[in-house]
Amino acid sequence: NDSFVVIGTYIFKAFMSMYFSSFQRVLKRVAFIVSDSPAYTFFPLILLSLVTYVMAFCIYLLEKSNDLEHFGSIVRSLWFSIVTMTTIGYGDVTPSTSLGKMLAIAFGLVGIICVALLTANILEANSKFNELESSAKS
Repeated sequence: NDSFVVIGTYIFKAFMSMYFSSFQRVLKRVAFIVSDSPAYTFFPLILLSLVTYVMAFCIYLLEKSNDLEHFGSIVRSLWFSIVTMTTIGYGDVTPSTSLGKMLAIAFGLVGIICVALLTANILEANSKFNELESSAKS
């Protein structure tokens, strides 16, 4: 009966060492992507954050008089701006004024551009990591 515990412990240890070795590779890759070009990685994130807050404030000013339930506070407007900027678009909150709708469309397009920039920069850094890794192996 004790042999099952010993065998189970060795199997668990083997699986955990495989898990942590692959996890270490992932952490190494993420650290390289962040440190390779921090301006290219963080600029789209900062831009996305700033535009999201500006949109929340603008949509709050435009829509608070028409729809207090959904746009009655900055926090509720921030929810709408995050959902719009990330192009998730749940549809639970929608602007009612024409100017608010045009603003939501414009910010949705800006969100697409920011996410595309971030994705392109991450993929470029990832390909650099793959090149460095393959040149180090050979």
